[in-house]
Amino acid sequence: MRTGAASPSRFEWVSLFAVFAFFAVAIPYSAMNQYRGPHTAATGIVEAAGVLPTDGGRMPEVAKVRLADGSRVQALVVSGGPANVGHIAHMHVYRRVLSKTLAYEIHRTEPPP
Repeated sequence: MRTGAASPSRFEWVSLFAVFAFFAVAIPYSAMNQYRGPHTAATGIVEAAGVLPTDGGRMPEVAKVRLADGSRVQALVVSGGPANVGHIAHMHVYRRVLSKTLAYEIHRTEPPP
């Protein structure tokens, strides 16, 4: 006769392994897909600005920026106050590690000359 708790069932072992496997993949992936690191500088003209809707907390501001080559990008405003239409946006351009896509962050805005 056994005393104490019953041993885990096969379902419990599989569930535990699935949770562990999820975190073993998700944490390194999200850490590697951040874009803090080497960056290049870019400037452009703000064409539109607004906030992203969220479920709560801080609502991040984003801006549509036209670069010198004529392309439009969406940039996250991280500092430099609100991005006003027509202002010059000074940005950092990061390349994400895993997806190799570019991410733009506005660090300073100034009125046009």
